[in-house]
Amino acid sequence: MNKTEKRMKIFTLIMQVIIQAVLLFPWMNMGTWKCNVPGYLIKLAASGDGMSYIKKSLKPLGVLDGADEQMMVQILMLFICELVMVLVIQVIGIVNLILALSNHHKLLLDIMSLIAGCMISFLGADGAVFSDPLSQVYPFLLVVLLVINLIGAKLIDSWQEEKKIQEEVKAREKNYKEEKKKEIMEKCFECYCDNGLRNTGIKELGKYCGMTSANLYSYFNNVDELIIQSTAYCMTKVEDDFMELSPKNPQDIMRFISEIPKWSAQKHGKKYRLMYQVYTHPKYVEYGKNFFKGVSMRYTEYAKQLSPKLGIPVDILTGFIFIFVRATVHYAMFEDEYYLKAEMEALKLSVISVLSKK
Repeated sequence: MNKTEKRMKIFTLIMQVIIQAVLLFPWMNMGTWKCNVPGYLIKLAASGDGMSYIKKSLKPLGVLDGADEQMMVQILMLFICELVMVLVIQVIGIVNLILALSNHHKLLLDIMSLIAGCMISFLGADGAVFSDPLSQVYPFLLVVLLVINLIGAKLIDSWQEEKKIQEEVKAREKNYKEEKKKEIMEKCFECYCDNGLRNTGIKELGKYCGMTSANLYSYFNNVDELIIQSTAYCMTKVEDDFMELSPKNPQDIMRFISEIPKWSAQKHGKKYRLMYQVYTHPKYVEYGKNFFKGVSMRYTEYAKQLSPKLGIPVDILTGFIFIFVRATVHYAMFEDEYYLKAEMEALKLSVISVLSKK
């Protein structure tokens, strides 16, 4: 629960308790006794004859004296309407209390309560039923409380909505910055691939990214951080590219072994050379160790995913993946055809041997 929701809960609880207390106050002056609406309705239900009980209870007030049949019906209907409206406010208040406890406040219920309160105030304005000062003032007091409740709830609701909008804006800004940072890392990595690690300065990186050096530093604390993060991000993407083309069944394995090394060299050769240039640099060697620990874990997970499709045990397939990747990266960096052919032929024979034992 955030602060605004907490404020709404506390405000609603306080206001509804106050409103319920006012509603339970014995404001109905029946001449010889005073009561509240729930108390009156309980006695009305217990009487067994509702209309007769109402007429009898209103008799001490003298409001029915001298009234013809039509006037009497109007007064009775007016009285019943007041009771119903007060009961509606009371029920809505109880519902609001329950909703507030579960953090599901409904502004519509506050509006309905205020409408009911205004109707009570309007119906009782001419003193047709209650003419004593307290009973006359009571509906207006109730309306004032309901107005305060509605305005307060609306203000807090507006604050909550504004905060929600601000959070959405911040989330969009954060997402934009994250996506922009990824774009910058790709372009900076490309710049280093094209120009080399040593020969690339911050201005050249800015040109590739289409921004100033100052803007670059708003995404990275320094050039070392840019190099480390760009290398890790871009080489992880290379892995994803690599694994998207992985064989889907045992018959597809030989195709994968034959085609992927040269495809990888053509598409990612510069990236592999830069990666080794970065991770063998004394400044970045520890980052390299951590990166390759992650590589080992990811390739093991790839093996677990591929094992059911290819019908090769996970432990054996993991070894095949490492051999294949090492040979592929070596070829991508140095284009050593002899080394690649020797490794791939040995790998093919090993795969055939494992599959033939099934």
